Formats: sequence, structure tokens, C-alpha cells
Amino acid sequence: MTSASPFITRIEDIFKLDKEPLAKLGYRSVFDFTRISREQFIRKHHASLGRHTGDIYDLAIGFAHQIGHRFQRKYSTLHGAFSAQGPEYSHLFPDQKSSWKNKAPVGSPEANDGPVSYLAYIYHYALGEEDSGANVNTLANRRPDIGQLIINDAALNEVIPQIQLVNEILSSAIQNVKQLSGQDAVNALLATTRYPNTLPYHYGHQQIQAAQGVIGTTLQDVTLAQSLHFPQNFWAVCTSLNEVAANALVRLQVMASQLSPEQQRIIIEPAYFGHCHLTLSELSDTWRGPSLTESLPYEAYYSSGAFVLPLQNDIVKDYSGRPGQVIVSGETTLDSIIELSVTNGSSKSLLTLRGRNNKDQNLFQINDAVAIQGEPYDSRPVLRFAKADNLSLNLSQGPWYNQFRLSFQGFTRPHPYRDLIISLFLSNDHQARYNTDQKQFYQKSFGSENLDVFALASISELTSRTGLTVPDVEKMLCATAGGKLTHTIIQSGNFVRLNPIFTNGHGIYPVSTGAALPFVYGAKYIHAGLPNAIYLKESAKDTLSVANLTDDRLDRVNRMVRLQKWLGLSFEDIDLLVTSVMEAENGENPAYLMNDNTLRMLGVFKHYQSTYGVTPKQFAAWLYIVTPFAITPDRPFLDQIFNSSGAFDTPFVIDNQSFVYTATTDDDNDRVQKICTALGLNHRQFLLFADKIARQFGDPNEQTLYCSIFVVSAFYRLASLARALGIRPEDFCALIDQIDGGTDDVWQQLAGQPVIALPQKDAPLTNDFLSLLQALSAIANWQQQYHLPFSPGGILGNNAGNAQGTASQLFFMQQVWQSLPATFVDDTLLKQSGAPPSIDWLKKLFAARLVDSSGLITDLADDLVYVEIFGQNAWIIKAINDTVDAQTLTDDDKNLAKSALNATIIQSRQTQHGMAISLLAQTLNVAQTFPALLMRWIGHTIYQWLSETWALHSSVTTPLNIPPLPLNVLRELVRRALLCQYFSLSPALLQMLLAHPEYFALTKENVQTITLQMMYMLSRYQALLAQISSNGTEDDVLAYLQAVNATVLPDQGHATTTLAALLGWEHSEVSAAWSVLGGIAKTVPQLDIVLRLQQAESQTGLTVNQQQQAFKLSRDSGYDIWQAVGQASVAGATHANGGGH
Repeated sequence: MTSASPFITRIEDIFKLDKEPLAKLGYRSVFDFTRISREQFIRKHHASLGRHTGDIYDLAIGFAHQIGHRFQRKYSTLHGAFSAQGPEYSHLFPDQKSSWKNKAPVGSPEANDGPVSYLAYIYHYALGEEDSGANVNTLANRRPDIGQLIINDAALNEVIPQIQLVNEILSSAIQNVKQLSGQDAVNALLATTRYPNTLPYHYGHQQIQAAQGVIGTTLQDVTLAQSLHFPQNFWAVCTSLNEVAANALVRLQVMASQLSPEQQRIIIEPAYFGHCHLTLSELSDTWRGPSLTESLPYEAYYSSGAFVLPLQNDIVKDYSGRPGQVIVSGETTLDSIIELSVTNGSSKSLLTLRGRNNKDQNLFQINDAVAIQGEPYDSRPVLRFAKADNLSLNLSQGPWYNQFRLSFQGFTRPHPYRDLIISLFLSNDHQARYNTDQKQFYQKSFGSENLDVFALASISELTSRTGLTVPDVEKMLCATAGGKLTHTIIQSGNFVRLNPIFTNGHGIYPVSTGAALPFVYGAKYIHAGLPNAIYLKESAKDTLSVANLTDDRLDRVNRMVRLQKWLGLSFEDIDLLVTSVMEAENGENPAYLMNDNTLRMLGVFKHYQSTYGVTPKQFAAWLYIVTPFAITPDRPFLDQIFNSSGAFDTPFVIDNQSFVYTATTDDDNDRVQKICTALGLNHRQFLLFADKIARQFGDPNEQTLYCSIFVVSAFYRLASLARALGIRPEDFCALIDQIDGGTDDVWQQLAGQPVIALPQKDAPLTNDFLSLLQALSAIANWQQQYHLPFSPGGILGNNAGNAQGTASQLFFMQQVWQSLPATFVDDTLLKQSGAPPSIDWLKKLFAARLVDSSGLITDLADDLVYVEIFGQNAWIIKAINDTVDAQTLTDDDKNLAKSALNATIIQSRQTQHGMAISLLAQTLNVAQTFPALLMRWIGHTIYQWLSETWALHSSVTTPLNIPPLPLNVLRELVRRALLCQYFSLSPALLQMLLAHPEYFALTKENVQTITLQMMYMLSRYQALLAQISSNGTEDDVLAYLQAVNATVLPDQGHATTTLAALLGWEHSEVSAAWSVLGGIAKTVPQLDIVLRLQQAESQTGLTVNQQQQAFKLSRDSGYDIWQAVGQASVAGATHANGGGH
């Protein structure tokens, strides 16, 4: 036994660590933890210690601090300046007459140095200040509780946490100001109040978070079974979802973000402003928008683009001349007419604007993507308001407002690159800028509806309203004071294939800057990916202000500041995560708006972060690309991954050049070696991934790829995802092949460009990369729990037709060939049977197809008939009965023949089958009761296998001669034998599975096919048997399944009682589980749902009905529902953690 500190033992007990793992890892004292940083400890030991690795480190450091402080106090006491108590007034000058020292000893409440005296002094001092007329915040306002305080022993000695005192005072003040009654009303108000940004505060949400911290998981994970389709559908990702399953999955993924309802609304509510918010005065002068050419940093071959006005509900209708498609004309004299609807809140009117596409100082029609010499150039929309075009627009009835979008498109790619949203505010009042909703945005988010973008451009105002410091603002905006180009982004020198606009000198920024700009990286979301970049400038009075700030960017700043506070991540990491999701939305979010996909991403990311230690940059690289940018002084993530080993003389460079990925010499081989070294792949593993990636980005026939950022990111995605899940690359490919099922849908997501889309009705999970990640995590965790091999050709593999024989397989077949002849039915055997010898029975039975030409007994022996022999009824083989009856014999001879032949054939068949079963059982390492059942499982019989094997005895002499069919049969037998071993399947279970596949939610057509979903179902059956082991047996479970699937259904109460007794669960809880299922559990998957509900109750302390309430929880649920779930979660977690006993 390893010698370790009691504190180490205590930590292992708290986190339920088995076999003294900390001591074995070298941590025998809590002070051993102080020699390593928290990040290093998590990275080093996450694989062995799991999700609580960080908590283990924190507790150990806490113990170390406590021991250190206690030692210091004891040391100071023992080695202080005096070992005896110092002089006191009462000792030096005792008053024997009054003996005051006994009436008010030093430190007592009533002494001059006691708390009563101090409180009285403060109280009288404060009253004096108030009486003097000083402008002070009165004590009655600051501490209304003091006036009501009764000074007694209980009040003086009660220790109240400061936070509790502050909360009570604030609550009292809010109740008085808002005229609310009770704490619940205050909490409900705080749950929807947004300013200051320490709010909203949702009490029910906080309770749920606290409970989840105790139970070590999330409510979304433990209530997944309530959906009736998950997690089992994670094992069949190519299966289409129904509407109920899709909606449930989306809700759970959103809720897994762990944000409260109002926090979620802040993130996903529609934008209050367009990217550009324009007033009448700005449009009356010619307005030039941002250049959208620079918004496409990774378009290495970008040439030209233009602005299209799409149809938009109730805003833009079709009309003659609408610039709805990209044209290439080069016309410089014509304006494009833009017609849209505007509103004043009660009525609508038509607005006409004139538009142009400004390119290199040339003005074309707004939708003209003509290319000019030296492309690409900056490309800007130009809009103008002309009174003559808007005679019907009565500005005196304004203000008129609305917002519309222009889609930036290229003539080579007629789908949007980006959307530019423009909001309008047209009024005769040139001081007015905002409609009512926009004013409310400033009120709710920044505390005053009188604020505007110009006021908040002041750093002092912005920091006071957001609670940020100036360094915080610099980090958020990736800028420091000093001018337009003082940004903190750096670009990897090993990434050279950018949009040429950054290198040809035609862009709006110097070539020396490249794409190291905050609208490309770092503050991309705040900029919506659009120039011009925000920067900080100093005025003559040494005050800072934010340049290029817009209303929309302030809206985005508000969301970003809050997300950073809630998530505790850096602004850089949050920006990278949310914009990577937007890029992965397959062109469906060209305006860069946060939505439910943002929240779903946060939920899946938090799972991978807590379970596998995945970092934001890793996760973002899975979603989109390995970023070639960073915030100084950090290195770009691209270089951290591919250029940190120092193993090569030259760095790995993204140059978009074609290379042969099978090359073993020259530059192509160098490129391959650098990828392998960076990702920890051997050459075979690299080729496995390369073949899959080439199907998406290259040419698998020519075995070529382009060294683009997207190809390199695909290699990183596959290698790092497999490593995070703890699966070898070869096994990972085998697993994905099995999941993909030949559709290529999963490989398109993993080896191609990931696509994120909300799960929908009639669509498979493979349509959504986030759901696919969630499924892969569930499968990997299941695989590790049961130690299942995912190796190619193993239990999951499907190499039918590609197998090659081995020496051991040939030896096995030779054993069959040697043993089988002794069991053949021949003429001698039948003559010795006792049947009338005058007839050639072998010839007759061969003609009846009961015995084949080799002497093997066919499967017709299973076809029996009930006949009378010598006055007694008996079951005999029908083929024998019919053959004998066809002969010219006396009745006695017929009876004799039937009896003798039936006995002989049955005996011979048993001998043949016995030999086969014995050899198979020995080879498959299973009991003798399994081989026949395993044969049935693959759709074969013992006879078929013996016949096929014997047919090869004269033609097969080497392993290479063995045909594919018998090899595939052996392989399928081995797979099923392994399943029986891994999941401890019994013959009784196999009998039931094959006889009644419907009990297992299977059919007679698919029961013979091993799928991941079937394997998962069998593993859950094993879990069910483990649960009922102390209350019943497998026979009881199988009897239950037969009973509830009988023609005459059992009474529901009886079924409830039976299952409750087996599970050791309350009758009421099983009844509640029926309500979730919509009836009695009749199949193993339905029993699994009941089992999961019971396991969830044990883990969370929540009853089935409370689990159902938690499962249905959403941001649209009322405050009282959230409060009820929060209270139940806290109480349940306390009970589950032992506090309820």
C-alpha cells in the first residue's frame, strides 16, 4: 500500500477515486501539487482523473494553504516576542472597591472596546452628520435594518455572511422603490433586468447550477431519456428524426449552454440596428458603405463582387428594375433603383433610394460585378436619397424607419458572400436617430435611453456603463491607443494564401498590415466581419475615444461583454468560437448574427471542455479552421500546432499548392512528414485520413490534395478529435465507417467542411456537426465503458468480400474435413438401422432431399409430422413418413421403417451437429449451447455451414485458396461470439432475440445485421440485468417481456407491480415512467428508458415527474417553473449526495 498523506486519502474519498491514483501519480502530499500549475496538472492527468481534475487540484492547493497558515500561527505563538501575556491596566491598577474588571472585561460586548460601543459611536456620528445638513447618503437609506435591530445577546453573537447582509438590504431597497411584495417578486424582477451587466440574476437558474455542481453532471444529460429517442439515436446518426425528437434535441442543446432565460434572450434576440444605421441627413449626402472585399480573408482567388437586393417579406417586393441578380455590364452612368417599404409605427410608405457599386473610385450599377484590370479592388455600396424620387413620402408624418439587406455576391459564385444590413431612420428632426425599440436598447443595456453611440464612444462613458477597464476594452477591441493601425493582431508568416486584396495594394489598409485586422480576427463578431476597423484615439485633452463605433457594434459589444462575464473565457476565445459557428452555418448566416446555433455550440463546447479538456481554439478549429492569427504576444494556433516541434529546417507553410499525398520523396514527402509530425500520425494513419479528405477536397484517384487552410484543418480535426475521444486513428476510421453506413454524410462533416444546422424533422443528425460531435462523445464513452474494440475488421468492421484466409482458419477447416466423414449417412448405416432391407433407403432419402450426396442430413429434418406408429402417436420427420408411405410395404413394415429410419437419421444428425458445435465452440471460445444459435443469428444453419465447408475439402490447399463466402461466415460468427462475451448474453436471450425480434424493437429482416444501435441496445439489456440482479433473474425479465407482448395484455397495475419489484423502485415512480412512455414498456429499448429514469433519480434525487419538468424547461418557461425546478434540484442533489439521510 502506498504511503500518502491523510489529506490525499481524503481527496480520493471525496472524488471517489479508486486504487490510490494520486499517490501512484506521485502526489503523496498536498504540497506536491504546489510544484505544478493548474493548467499543467489538468493537461497531464485529465485522461486518468477525468472531469474533476481541476477540482482535485483546487482542493489540494486549498488544503496546502490551510496547513501553511495553521503552521504559521502556531509558530508565531511559540516564538513570539513574549511567552507570557503582556501588561494590562487592570493588572497594574486594580480597583478593589468597584471591581470594574469583573463587570466589563476586555473584549466583551459592553466594554469600551466592544461592538456595542463601536456601533453606538458610528450610529451617533452618522446621525450628527445628517443633522448638520451635509449632503450624505443617510444611514436610514444605506442600512434600514439597523433601526429595527434589537440589541440582545442573540443579535450580537449571530454571524451573518456579508453577502447575505448585502442581499437582504438590496432586496429591501428594491421592494420599497419598485413597490414589490416579497422576495420572490424581487427575484423575478432581477431575472429580467439587464442593467448593470452584473444582471440578470435568476435565482432558479442559480439553484440549478449549484445542484449540477454537486451531482457532477447537467440536467440535460440526465434527462435525455425523457425524449424517448435519445441517447439511442446517437448510435444511428443517419436515421431521420421525427419532429418531437428534433425539437427536444435542440432545446436540450440550447439549455446545455447553462445560461438563464434572459441571458439566452440577450444573446439571440434580433439586432436592434443594421450594420449601418443611416439617417436622412446621411442619405441626402451620398453615403458610402464599408468595403466588403476585405470581409473575405480566406477567398484566395477572389476577383470581383457586387450588391444584390433580394426579396424581403413586407420590405422589398419585386418590381421592374430591381437589382436582384449579379450582372456584368461595366455601365458607369446608370443608378440602380432600390425600392422598399418603411413604417412610422402605424402606417407604411414606399421609399426609393439610388444605389451604386463603388470600385476603385469607379461607380457602377450596384449589382454590377464587372472586373477591371488589377482586380480585386475595394467594393463599397453607395446610396443616395433624392426628394424627387420620394414625393409620396410625407416626412412630417415620420419618423419613418425600417431595415433591409444587401447581399454581396460574385459573378463566379452567385450565392451570398456576406449580407450588409442597413437600418434607416428618416425624420425632419435632424437630432433624432432612434425609434422606440432602439431607445429601449440603450435603456435596458446601458442604463439610459438618452444615450447614443456618440456618447458611448467616450472610453470613460463606455467603461462606466459596461464595468470594463481600459485594458479590458483594449482586449475586446484588439486595439491600443495610437491610431488607425495600432491593433494587437498578428498573422502567421506561414500562411500566405489570403484574398489578394490584402497583398496587391488595392485595399483600404497597407500591405504591411496584411489581414491582421480586428474585423478578420479577435473582434470579428463585433465588426460583423466588416471594415472599417475600430481603433482607439487620443484627443488633445488626453482622453480616449473609440473610433468607427456604430450602433450595431455597440449592440454586439453589449452581447460580447456579457458572454465574457458569464463564460469566463477571454474575448479572443469567445469571438473565435461564435464566429466559427457562423462560418459553419453553410452560408445561412452571412450577417454574422448570434442565434440558437450559438447557444447550442456553447452547450456542446462545455461538454467537451469539461469531459475531454478541449480548449476554445481546438473546438473552433473543429468547427471551421485552424486559425493563422493570434493576439500578441501569443503565437497563431496554426504555428502552435504545425511549427512547434523544431524537427525540420523549414516551417510548414499553407501555400495552396497541389501535392501527392502518397509521395515518399521530394517536397511532397516533406510536406507529408511535417503534417505527420505535427499531428502525431504514422504514415499509415496519415494515408487513412488523406484518402477521406481527398474525397472532399482533392482527387482520390490521382491521390492529390491542395495544401489549403481547409485541408490542413481537416487533418487536424480528424487527428485531434480521435485523440480527444481516446481512440486510435485506425479505430476512429473504422468507427466512422460504421456510423456512416456508406452514405459519406459523416465523412463530409469530419473530413470536409463542417456544416451546422438546427436538427429538423425528416433530417438525420449527420446534417448537423454539433449533434454529430455529441453523438461521437456518447459512443466513445460507451465504447470505453465496455472496452469494445473498434479496430478495422473487428467487431464493428464490415469487410465482407475482402477477407483473406489465414493458416488458423485453414487448420480449423481441415479439422472439419477430418472429422466429418465418420458422421456421414451411407447405405451400410441405413441397412443396419432395422428398416426392411429390400429397399435402397439411401437412394429414397436422397430423392426426398433429406440426405444430400455427401451423406449430410439436410434441414428438412426439422419438418416434423405427428403420426401413429404401432398404436402410439409420435413426432417423426415428415420426409421419412412420406418416403415410407410411398413404398409398397405392409403396415407393420411401414411402421418398422418409419421408426428405424427416424431414429437413425436423428442420431446421425445429432452426431454431425455435435461434431460441428464442438469444433465451433472450441474455436469461438463459447459454450456448446451457443454455436447453433449463432448460426441462426447470421441466417445460416449447421447443415448449410457443414455442406459449404465440405465442398471445399478437395479444392482448398492453402489459406489463399479459401473463398470469401466461408471466410465471411466465420467472421460473422466470431463477431457475434464476441458480442455474447462483451455483453454477457445468454442462450435464453438469443433464443428470445431470434424468435421475437419485435421485443427488441427489431424485425426479422434486420435482426441478423449487427449495427451500433443493436450493440448499444444489448449493452443496455446487460445494464438492466445488473439493476435487477438483487430482486430477480434474467428469466423474470424475459417472462415480463412475454407477458406484456401476449395476445391478452396483462393488467397495467400488475405489470407495474412486477417491474417495480424487479427494479427495486417505487410503484408510483414506475407508473410515472409509463406516463413518459405513453404506456407499458413492451420492448428492451423502452425498458432502457425506464432504467435510465431510475438511474437519473438516483443520480439527481429528482423524481420522474420532476425530471420531466426539468426536461421540458426552456427559456420560454415561466419564472415559477424555473424556481420549482431549481428548488427540486437543490433538494434532490442534497439527498443524492447523502444529505437526505
